[in-house]
Amino acid sequence: MNTTHEQHVQDLVSTLTDAVIRHDGTLDQIMGRYDLNDDDVANWLPIIDSLHDTLVEVQPRPAFKRQLRNELLKRPIGVRVRLRPLPTRVQLAAVLTIVGGFVLIVYNWFMGNMRKVALNPDDEPAVLH
Repeated sequence: MNTTHEQHVQDLVSTLTDAVIRHDGTLDQIMGRYDLNDDDVANWLPIIDSLHDTLVEVQPRPAFKRQLRNELLKRPIGVRVRLRPLPTRVQLAAVLTIVGGFVLIVYNWFMGNMRKVALNPDDEPAVLH
């Protein structure tokens, strides 16, 4: 196929699709413009009609739009943005894990210092077991 024929077919399908979507009764004009007979159009109409009925417009979620925009603009993504799409229970588990880890570190730091006891002020501290 040469490119002019391909372009001609693409224009025909586009024009037929627009006419089917608009429920426009101008198929005779389209057939005259593209020098077609009824069989040529009859081959395309069922395909165009079934695609029009099957494919529905879907709006993307706002979170997806934000993420796509940030990726396209090469913006850094923060921790808060990464956690936001997670379910609430996962966010809660992450926060509790961080807080629990911090509490454990502080507890061990204080308790580790309390376990060291100096028997005499001149002696090195001894660790109690």
